[in-house]
Parts: sequence; structure tokens; C-alpha cells
Amino acid sequence: TLLAVLGATGAVHGIDQYAVDHWMPGLDHGAGSRGGGGLLGEARLSEALFPGFVEPRNGSAAAAVVTYVVVLLASGLPSVLIVVATLRLLAGRGRRGLAAALGLGFVAANLAEIVTKHALARSNLETWVPPGALPRILAFDHSFPSGHALRAALIAACVGAVWPRLRAPLAAWALAVAVLLVSGGWHTPSDV
Repeated sequence: TLLAVLGATGAVHGIDQYAVDHWMPGLDHGAGSRGGGGLLGEARLSEALFPGFVEPRNGSAAAAVVTYVVVLLASGLPSVLIVVATLRLLAGRGRRGLAAALGLGFVAANLAEIVTKHALARSNLETWVPPGALPRILAFDHSFPSGHALRAALIAACVGAVWPRLRAPLAAWALAVAVLLVSGGWHTPSDV
């Protein structure tokens, strides 16, 4: 909650603006134009291969694709399926208390994400843009906290509780999700 207050009051604006300016090759820096025609119409090949993926028109497509692939498991439905499966395994192994605690944590984190994103607004972040485009990044106005980062940490905890040998790779994946959410232009440092 302290970070939410700091973000809403603009106290972390400097680091977030620095990230926008220097750490986000995947950020779509402007409106750009969507080409028409062709076999895929206005969609690009990466968008056809990855449902729900939108390739940036003025950012790094490679950074965007890598981010999308790595954070995909921390999206809504995949994360629910993974967490429910691991909680069932934990309960089946007689670890009902841990399963209940992790399940409640997962639900509480997702509810906190929804409530906070609607309740708090951050100060404006800007980006360089082509002439005539609006410089403000509206997507970051209500992007705190990152649900993908929350769910990645909880997936790592749940799967690590079932298979302890996977804890190090899971921790590395959760950290990669956080880093890629920033470099891919999905979230600011204060979000993750």
C-alpha cells in the first residue's frame, strides 16, 4: 500500500519516467500507422501466431514478443489453471493448510490488483512521439500493480511448494517476468 500511495502522489514518477525514456525498448512510442491489405489484413505475423498479442507499431517487436511469451503463464486463465492444479496436489498430499493459505493469497492478490487499478491514478508519464501524436502514455495511468508480476510470484510459490527442486528456475522465471514487463513496455518499475 505504501508503494500505491507513492505512485498516486507522484513520488516515484522520476524512476518511472526514467524507465520510459531508457529501459523500455518494447514500448510503443506513438500512434504510428497500421498498414492495410496483405494476407493478414492489418495484423502482423506475430499477432496472428500469438492470439491477444498486439505488436507495437513504433517499438521493438522482438522485445514485445519475448515479453509476451515469457509472461503468458502469468496471465489470468493460465495462472488460475496452474494455481488450482497445484493447490489440489498440495491438498491431496495432506498439506491443506498451505493450500488454503496460497489459494487465499492468490484470490486476495488478484482482488487487490483490480481494486487498486481502478482506485488509484498516477501522474502522467510521457514519451517521445512522432510529430502530431499525443505524448502522454494513458496505459500507465492505472497500471499499478502489475497483475502479471503478482501472479508470477504466486505461481512460483505454488509450484515450488509442490516440486521444491523447481524453486530456483521458478524464482528466475518470476524475476524475468518482472524485468520483461518493464523492458517490454507493459509496466513501470513501481508497478512491478
